[in-house]
Amino acid sequence: MAQLVRFDPNHDDLIADMEFDIYGNRLCTVSSDHTIKVWQRCTGANTSGQWQLMSSWKGHDSSLTKVSWAHPEFGNLIATGSFDRTVRIWQQRRQEAAYHGTGKDAQGMIVDLAFAPHFMGLQLAAASSDGVVRIYETGSPVKFDTWSLLSEIDSNAFQEVGNNLCISWCPTRFLTNTMAVGCGREKDAKIYRFAGGRWVVYEVLEGHTDIVHSISWAPQVGRSYHLVATACRDTYVRIYRVDPSYSSDIVSGDSNDLVEEYEAAAPGLQLNATLVASFNDHGAEVWSVSWNVTGTILSSSGDDGKVRLWKGM
Repeated sequence: MAQLVRFDPNHDDLIADMEFDIYGNRLCTVSSDHTIKVWQRCTGANTSGQWQLMSSWKGHDSSLTKVSWAHPEFGNLIATGSFDRTVRIWQQRRQEAAYHGTGKDAQGMIVDLAFAPHFMGLQLAAASSDGVVRIYETGSPVKFDTWSLLSEIDSNAFQEVGNNLCISWCPTRFLTNTMAVGCGREKDAKIYRFAGGRWVVYEVLEGHTDIVHSISWAPQVGRSYHLVATACRDTYVRIYRVDPSYSSDIVSGDSNDLVEEYEAAAPGLQLNATLVASFNDHGAEVWSVSWNVTGTILSSSGDDGKVRLWKGM
């Protein structure tokens, strides 16, 4: 592998989360020191691979926990979550290096954040320690300074204070309003879909024996099925194959819009999940899983201090 690039993140406390933008040219780090930092990859001949601090600001009144980038069609937009029970959305204004934010209250510490796929508009899912996943939607197409609660995934099964939920949207247009949720102390993971005005469980990803720390839905590139990966405290990385089936055939109609055909057939949708791989090579608690942009390589990290890459044969 290529030589790793090290740089000083200039945080005064633990880095709680970090995320690249869609192009991999910007990196946002959030920390227990209450600050948010945005880094830019240097592209000069003598600086390739190095990172330059673009902006740094105090983002919350308590330790930060999570960060998520929006799709670039919405501009440079970042969401952050914190122990202070708020979600804040930050927008980089044109011709300015600084980010300007707006906040939204939750009912517990924010434990995960994820913007919806861009074709669903600007929606943000926030999982909090009260055991609820809240989906927010912006009312301003330009300033993004007005957000309202759109819906909630509110399952009595995982409503406990201090619950550690994790979330991942399905990234394909052919299965909109669908999300995988690691259900914390329930020691399970489920696929939810928004149908009939509420979030409904469509399938359970079985086999976990402890808390699911991270869940990641793979981009569907050239496959008729989906892949969902989980990282669990029981030391295992698991990969599930999810096959959709419909009570009626999907046939392109007069509109020649295949997405519309899938949406029309959605009332007859069923999802069937099968465990296709499990690895305990970390030999320790696994904290994170993430797919690459083509859904062909899975990365995982755990308490063994290593990042491992998995690829199907």
